[in-house]
Amino acid sequence: MPLATLLTLDGRRIASDQDFYSPNAVLAQSGLPVDWPPPTP
Repeated sequence: MPLATLLTLDGRRIASDQDFYSPNAVLAQSGLPVDWPPPTP
């Protein structure tokens, strides 16, 4: 599955990270329908 992680550095330390991926690709690999809504609390 195509994905990317963006790291924000503070000097030589990782200050934060963000992951970017396609929700449709995740659902397709899970076997769930692409229009499947996650449960609400």
